Amino acid sequence: MAERPGDAWLPAHQGHVLYWLAHIHATVERLSLALESYLAQDPLQLQARHTRTHEQVVLVGTLPLPEAVPRLLADALNQMRNVLEHALYAEVRVRVGRDLTKDEARALEVPAAQKEEYFDGWTRRKDRASLGLFGYGGELRERLTGFSPCIGCETLHRILSACSWSTPTSRSTRSRQSL
Repeated sequence: MAERPGDAWLPAHQGHVLYWLAHIHATVERLSLALESYLAQDPLQLQARHTRTHEQVVLVGTLPLPEAVPRLLADALNQMRNVLEHALYAEVRVRVGRDLTKDEARALEVPAAQKEEYFDGWTRRKDRASLGLFGYGGELRERLTGFSPCIGCETLHRILSACSWSTPTSRSTRSRQSL
């Protein structure tokens, strides 16, 4: 894809990303329409419960999510990961100025590290380290760290672990004081 005036924000070797993102956008739009239709049915049946010291909202029933919702969400998330990996491959290939070996190409999956030490291990693998692009302070390392879902999210993990969202009974009542 040749660069045209106005395309300077996207290098030519990343042009394929636009078409992929358009597909993802269409998938997310279908997901949004499915959720909008679901939410129009008022799927949560809630009741208020008042005590002397608390006001609680009790979940007394729900409508099941349409089967399309988790499938469309999974498709969009998988496609996002794929576009990231293909963009990373194209970027590395341009930066090293040569075709990558099979091992180097396979080594360029986008990491989903929950701790920085796991991400560090990912960057030190010989097929990645030999490229010289993922060391400390490197631009690609910093960009990938920004995409890693859990690096630097200790506060979020503490909040989520304090909430008991795993069982229907734990979701049924929440007092204002606990929020």
